[in-house]
Amino acid sequence: MTKEQEIVKNFLMSNFHWIRIDTEGGFESGESCKRIFEGNVCSRGAFHNWSFDDSKPLKTWKSAEECKEWLPANILHKSIEEYRIDNSGKNQKYQRLTKDIGDAKLVLEIREGSISGVGYDKGWEVRIGFIYKDFIFKIYSYKSSNGNYKLECLYDLDYISSIDFSGMKECRDNDSYISEYYTVSTKNSASLKDMAEVLGFAMNDGVLTFSSHLMYTFREVRGISSTNDCRFIRETLCELKPTKIILESCFNIEDSFDIPDSLESIELKYKKGRYSEGVLEEFLDCNKNLGKYLNCSDDCKKLEARELYNKQLEQSNTPVNLWFEYKELEGYVYTDEYQLELLQNFYKDAQFVTLNVGDASFDMPIKKFWSSIKVEKKIKRSGKMYKAHDYFGSKIGFTSWFPKKCDVSPKYKFEKKP
Repeated sequence: MTKEQEIVKNFLMSNFHWIRIDTEGGFESGESCKRIFEGNVCSRGAFHNWSFDDSKPLKTWKSAEECKEWLPANILHKSIEEYRIDNSGKNQKYQRLTKDIGDAKLVLEIREGSISGVGYDKGWEVRIGFIYKDFIFKIYSYKSSNGNYKLECLYDLDYISSIDFSGMKECRDNDSYISEYYTVSTKNSASLKDMAEVLGFAMNDGVLTFSSHLMYTFREVRGISSTNDCRFIRETLCELKPTKIILESCFNIEDSFDIPDSLESIELKYKKGRYSEGVLEEFLDCNKNLGKYLNCSDDCKKLEARELYNKQLEQSNTPVNLWFEYKELEGYVYTDEYQLELLQNFYKDAQFVTLNVGDASFDMPIKKFWSSIKVEKKIKRSGKMYKAHDYFGSKIGFTSWFPKKCDVSPKYKFEKKP
């Protein structure tokens, strides 16, 4: 396995550390206008110095002097000098250079002149990465302007310092640029075969591991927001044909991938989330159709209960109006499909429905009762209807036929009491 292939596998398996150094790292506590230096070796597999699992940075630097070996003058191979970078930023210039390094392609980008994001002034920027199977991996980026700088890179001092930039040629392929926002990006030409070969580094003997931060690394993420677009296309799993998937963090598999016919089981290897009810519940809430792949063991009852709960929850989110009209009696109930099903089951074996009108009551044949109710699933003028419900309440008019035990929300059988 080449060094570049090893890096690709480490990205897939979240088996790496990432450096972030920023001279405008934030505001000092109590000094609203004073910027402070911030340098971190991020928690494993993450591109930030905090994590949802409360992990902390591997290392924290308090000054530029402590981490100066990562600055371009100290870490980059002297062969970069042949490209004559103008650090003053007086001239606007951009170079994209590439060369083959085994089965990968080294990419070097140099920008001089106006630099955004750090000082917003004239300066310079360098980005280093490589292309493997049409996946572009950013390994090192540094930009400086107006006396400030920002650096991000893979925590591998030996590898980055050994990169030889000599003999690189100008690249005119506009699809080969290193993204400022994404550490892993893809060329438009990336094929299903290439994607399967890359993701295949995370598979062994038919067992595919989705590591703790894989979907963060291989998803389009900009700042703190993200899209649902995975770097791998939906058919990638069908091309790989895994028999088993191991999840080291919870995410919606069907949201990104088609499920292959070869899949036999899914194993959950992650801890309960901070706000989740449990590992199984968290998985089923994200993957409502994949419970059949779990080896539920002692949790089979919980699996069935959670699947039922999620189905009922979806029903409860679908609004329904029930209009009742019989002689001088009329009214409607704003309800949902879950409550409608409860109502239907409540009267399922009844021959008559007892209706209370003032101090009197009378029995209505069940067929007559249902013929007096109109079910409106596509609610007309719904916007105005919702406003009316907010003001008047959901039940309006003669509604004694709607029992209180049907006016409920779904409940999870194994819900833990606070």
